This record gives sequence, C-alpha cells and structure tokens, in this order.
Amino acid sequence: MEFVKRVFGFHKTPPVLVECCLFELNCIVNNVIPPKGRRLNKRFNQMKNFLFGKGESEPEAEECEELAQEIINNDVILQIIRELPLLTVQERNSYVQVVATLVSRDHAHFSSEYMVSEKGDEILSYVLEGLSDDDLSVHCGLFLRECVKSSPINNHILTTGPYLELLFTHYIFNARFDSCSDVLQVLCDLLRRNKQMVAVTLNADPDLCNKIFLWIRNLIQNGNYVVTRVIAHLLSLFLSDSVNLQITLRFLNDTENLMIVMNLLCSPYQSIQLDAFDMFKLFAANTNGCVGVKMILRQNRAKLLSFLPNFLPHYEDDTFKKEKKIVLRLLSEKAL
Repeated sequence: MEFVKRVFGFHKTPPVLVECCLFELNCIVNNVIPPKGRRLNKRFNQMKNFLFGKGESEPEAEECEELAQEIINNDVILQIIRELPLLTVQERNSYVQVVATLVSRDHAHFSSEYMVSEKGDEILSYVLEGLSDDDLSVHCGLFLRECVKSSPINNHILTTGPYLELLFTHYIFNARFDSCSDVLQVLCDLLRRNKQMVAVTLNADPDLCNKIFLWIRNLIQNGNYVVTRVIAHLLSLFLSDSVNLQITLRFLNDTENLMIVMNLLCSPYQSIQLDAFDMFKLFAANTNGCVGVKMILRQNRAKLLSFLPNFLPHYEDDTFKKEKKIVLRLLSEKAL
C-alpha cells in the first residue's frame, strides 16, 4: 500500500516534498499563482506529518532524519526566513512549528551543528532583524525562543557574534510590548534554561560575565517598569542558584552592583523590592566581600538599620521575616 501511495503521488518522499516546498515559495516570491493555487502551508503540514506522525501513527525516525537532511542541504529554513514578510500568518505559524520540531529533536544535527554554522548565523540574523518589524516580531520571537531551548544554540548565542549584546542593548527597547516581552523571555531562557552550560561558559569567560552584569545594571536603571521588574527577578533567581556560586561571588564584589540593589530596595513596587532584598541579603551575608563593598555597607549601616525594620511591614511571609532579622543582625555586627 505504501508503494502504491508513493507511485501515485499520495505520499511524497522527503526530497520531493522539499522540492515542492521550494517551488511554492518561488511562486510566492515571483507573484505567480500555480494551477492548483497557493499551497505552501500544505507543504508545511506534510512536513509536520513526517515529523509528528499522522493520526495515531508514530513518526518514522528514518524519514524524519531524511527530511531534516533535505531541509538542511537545500537551506529551506534560510530561504523561507528571507521571504517571511511574504508569508501569511498561517504559513508563518506552520513554519515556526516545523523549525521548533527540528530544533528540539535535533534531527540530522539540525540544532547541534547546522544552527551553529555560518548558515545558522545568517538565519539568526534574519530572526533578530524581524524582532523590530511589527508584522514579523511575534513569529520571530517564537522562532528565537524555540532556538534558545537548545543548549548548543543557547551557547552559540551567548558566546558568538553580536547576538547577546543586541538583545540586551537594542531589541529589548522595541516599543511594541509583545516584542519587548519576547526579548525579555529570551534573555531569561538564555541565562536560566541550560543552567550548567551557562555557568561553565561564564566561569570560563569573566569578561563576558562582566558585560552581562553591565547590561543588566543598565536595564534595571532604564526606567521601564516591566523591564526593571523582569530583569531584577531574573538576576535574583540567577544569583540565588547554587550552580552560579562563583559568578555570584564575582557579582557581590562589585560596588556598583551593591548600589543598584540598594536603590531597588526603595522601589515603589513590592515585587521589585522583594527581589532586591533577596539580592541584598547575599551582600550582607558575604563574609569575603571586597573592601569597597564592606565600606559602603558600613557607611550606610545606620540608615539600613533604620530602614529595614519597616521594610515591607505588611508582607506576611515567615521566611521573609526571619531573613530580615538575620540581615539586621549581620548589619549590626562590628565585624562587617
């Protein structure tokens, strides 16, 4: 039966399906309407049938690998991302679903090799540019978030080219809320999803680590409530994670970081204040702080001892109350 389907064209092989997909794309690019109408989304759905399985049937591993290899060999993902503005919303949705599956399952080393190659860099460049386009930002944001789930691509974005700096210093300031939210989520995923890999990478590259802390400080001070809240929460979680111990100690020995955190304690927003406190208690508990950090804490001791007892008095949380007492005790000790 399978042979009959193939002979009569009911079941396209991966090479034929990729060829048909590129034919449909070429028709769209050249504004040509094929005899049977526009069918690019149909081709994407046929790809999904290979990758997901159709109905109750499981996907065939060999066919998935073959399809992924054909997609790689013909640079299908790159060719389509170049022409993304010409696709309908439905076609873009299906396209991102195909990409997400190739990335997550790493068929034919799609995420571990292809997406970290020069062709992958070109794809990522188009995706980042799309974040600034109101019409494309949603799908490019989804595309990027799916890519960051892959440890190899995550590491590639962290360590290669301008991607990380552009996310921290440019694309996050998109006036469109959805785009800004996508970039914030990408940054959170970059630093938190593949924790062990990120810790190893940043421990091995202190300069990169310092740059990230600088960009984070700038974002916290940018005046945008949403950005400040998300980045402060990200930083609080990051510093509190044991896997990042050495990175956290580096953060705690920077006076600029301490000043930023102390300013956040005075935020008018409780959520930001709580994250600030979670970071401040690390400074107070650090017995190996540098001279500058110890001096700032000592110089501001009286103000802090007056401020903290009335800090978030209506926040009913036993752990918070206990930790506040510990911080007050640490600040009052002469050995600080």
